[in-house]
Amino acid sequence: MNRVFVPMVPSTFDSGTGLWIPKLNLDPAKRYGEIILCAPPNANRIPTGPMLDVMKSKLRDFRKDDYIVAVGDPSLIAAAVAIAVMKTGGMVNILKWDRLASDYLEIAIRV
Repeated sequence: MNRVFVPMVPSTFDSGTGLWIPKLNLDPAKRYGEIILCAPPNANRIPTGPMLDVMKSKLRDFRKDDYIVAVGDPSLIAAAVAIAVMKTGGMVNILKWDRLASDYLEIAIRV
């Protein structure tokens, strides 16, 4: 089964409950494979070194038929794509949200 790696789910902090609440629904991405979260909701506040270690661990067995959803902090998206490209020899599939179609578009990148 393919996997869909999510660099970081955009979320908002609810001070009343002390919880991070996701701002988007990732269910449409599930048709591309199993959803794997790469980082916690506050990952953009974690120092770069430790966060990259977490990303490398999550993406350690990324395959050519897996996907990365382009959501979250741009630096984490870039890191996830860079790690994926190193794992596959220059190939990565990106899922990009299309507001007009209300669905993900699949983009294959070969570098």
